[in-house]
Amino acid sequence: MKKNVIAALTVILILIAGTVIYTNMKASANLSEDAIGDMLEERYDGEVKEIRTGNEQEEDIYQVELAAREGTYYIVVLAETGEILEMELLEHNEDGEGKDRQTLTVDEISERVLDSVDGDATILEVEQREEEGRTIYHVTVDQEGGTGTFELDAVSGEVLLYTQEEDEPEQQEPISEDEAIKIALREFQGEVDDVDLEQKDGRLVYDIEIENDDADVEADIIIDAYTGEVISVTFDN
Repeated sequence: MKKNVIAALTVILILIAGTVIYTNMKASANLSEDAIGDMLEERYDGEVKEIRTGNEQEEDIYQVELAAREGTYYIVVLAETGEILEMELLEHNEDGEGKDRQTLTVDEISERVLDSVDGDATILEVEQREEEGRTIYHVTVDQEGGTGTFELDAVSGEVLLYTQEEDEPEQQEPISEDEAIKIALREFQGEVDDVDLEQKDGRLVYDIEIENDDADVEADIIIDAYTGEVISVTFDN
């Protein structure tokens, strides 16, 4: 009895130690709060007021409140890479600056957007709108990892809102019936008697029957319709 208790406690301690080690390794791979703060302060010429850690879709993030010339921003940053996932202007500084200035051009707005994006990006669309007595540019960009959407003040160029929508993985096309037959014939020589494309156990497969009259044997070959992997081969005399 005593040995069983000791063994159980040993297993629990090992699991706890493993969890701590994994957590520490994951945390060490992330950028520090200071590094994130310095990056944002330099990029947006502001001062970080608060940084909180969090988790979003199983990714470690930093939630940052940044005071800049235009106002106070809420920024979500991916902890591992420093990529900005979301940016929103929480409070605008009503100091009257820019009221008599002209609206920025599309080229000027586009340049500001591209300067703020990490990595390569392409402007997809720029649209100017009037919202609550304020002229706003809505800019859509194609960037690494997905499509980004910016809302900017048309006079000052300040970023009011930024969101990114991740690209959906491309839908893979199944291999052709002819390709599936070639794969099946490499497994068993004979005459193809029947080919069916069907779902089996939640998997799209080709079910191919091949007869060999000389050997008086029939083979039933199951092939993954996307990868071409031979899942099973069964024989019937």
